[in-house]
Amino acid sequence: MSSSDIYERPLSSWLCQGEIIANLHQPFIEIVDEVRKARELIHPFAVVMSQDCDLEWDFKARQSTKPDRAQKFLSNVLFCEVAEAANLKAQNKNKSWTRIAENNDPRFHFLEKCPQTCDLQNLGYADLAIDFKKFFTVPTEYLYFQLASNAQRRAVLRQPYKVHLSSRFYFFQIRIGLPRNHGDPMPVELDVIKELNYRL
Repeated sequence: MSSSDIYERPLSSWLCQGEIIANLHQPFIEIVDEVRKARELIHPFAVVMSQDCDLEWDFKARQSTKPDRAQKFLSNVLFCEVAEAANLKAQNKNKSWTRIAENNDPRFHFLEKCPQTCDLQNLGYADLAIDFKKFFTVPTEYLYFQLASNAQRRAVLRQPYKVHLSSRFYFFQIRIGLPRNHGDPMPVELDVIKELNYRL
């Protein structure tokens, strides 16, 4: 069994940003023939994206008896869906896998396999990959209920890998769509708008 400089076993009672959770159920409402039905999507793996400080404050507040404790509660915890890298590679045949595996594609994040020694369940897991377009939330109370029953805490990213994941995720979410790239010729319609603005 080998160790890892990327992962470690979860050490705190509360969840951490960059923590891998297995068998996580995501509740959602499905509309079938105009009838709303409660459903659950099961994620074999998901990674916590909420901030460490918020997660710690929420957990400690839930253990507290102070009257103002609810002010520190998180209503939901943010996750990214995680897939086995081999499956994501098969789904993205038109993309350069080398760019994804080296974390040079802004939409995807690659995580190398985790050894048994760093997995709280002593199983280890294969290479993983994240599509930053696939994120979701789970109500916090339901999340901790799952952790006491079906869901499993597996491993957490060490620094600086945790911050690397977080910064890449939030950078992708705040990307700006430009009408044209710098240096590209200006489309005719933009020329017209520019002329109208000048006259005004």
